[in-house]
Amino acid sequence: RLNIVRRRENTTALIRGLLLTLSVTMALGLLGVLIESLFHCGVVVRTILVITATAVVLGFAAWTVGLPLLRLLGFIRSATDEALAARVGQTFPGVKDRLVNLLQLGRDSGADRYYSGPLIEAALERGHGEYRSLDFTSAVDHTGTKRWRTRAALIAGAVALLCLALPSTVFDASYRLAHFSTSFVPPQPFQFQVEPGDREVVRGETVPVRIRLIGEQRPEITLASRPLG
Repeated sequence: RLNIVRRRENTTALIRGLLLTLSVTMALGLLGVLIESLFHCGVVVRTILVITATAVVLGFAAWTVGLPLLRLLGFIRSATDEALAARVGQTFPGVKDRLVNLLQLGRDSGADRYYSGPLIEAALERGHGEYRSLDFTSAVDHTGTKRWRTRAALIAGAVALLCLALPSTVFDASYRLAHFSTSFVPPQPFQFQVEPGDREVVRGETVPVRIRLIGEQRPEITLASRPLG
């Protein structure tokens, strides 16, 4: 039963680590997209942003996912039976340190043991009968998992809202971050909207041309035109 608690604890820690790593990844990605979309960084700055974010994510993944996974697979030592028994005792007020005492009694063997074998067996049988109905796995703390699940959902919602509100901006910034070693020409702070655009006209016809300036306003605009040919 303590082994079940140990596996449940390691599994919970693994899920919590996955949620934490996912939250950090989304938060850093969102921050990077915002910085790139606002400042249109150069190659050096984008490289620093991407390498730093990648190192942070890998560090979080190694610490919060790798260690629980190694414990779950048995490559790293997990919590001892005594530590788990003490945790169970804290969860159930009627148990307290009695479960730890039973573990110590069960391991008391050899010529130097303080109690006789039949007395130890009787104590273990009595403890088994008293604690048979208790769910030891309720001693596993799921508070951190619930908290990081909520945070991951909030960050994912923020990312989704940003993508829906500014899809082209997010896509362009993400593309430049994905190709951080490529140099991109910064977009102009303004653009022209010309009406009516391409149009065939009859000779002598009057065609009004309207030009709107979208984006940053300019104090003066010079328009150059040339007939075809």
